[in-house]
Amino acid sequence: MRSRLLLVAALVGALAVILGAFGAHALEHRLSEKALEVWQTANRYHFFHALGLLGLGLWESLGGRGTKLPVFAWLTGLL
Repeated sequence: MRSRLLLVAALVGALAVILGAFGAHALEHRLSEKALEVWQTANRYHFFHALGLLGLGLWESLGGRGTKLPVFAWLTGLL
C-alpha cells in the first residue's frame, strides 16, 4: 500500500493544482468576488489534504503504522 498511498497523494495534489489554475483563469471573470474567495478557500483545503496524505504516505513508507483511519478521513474530507 506504500506506493499506492504516495500515488494517491500525488494525484490529489495534481488535482489541486489543476483546480486552482482553473479557478484562477477560467472562473476569474465568471464568478463574483465572494464566490471566487470560496473557491480559493476550498482549493487551499484541497492542498492541505494532499499534504496530509503525502505525510501519511511517507510515514507509512518509513514503517509507520496506523494510517488507515487518517487516510480514510482525509479522503472523505475531500468530498
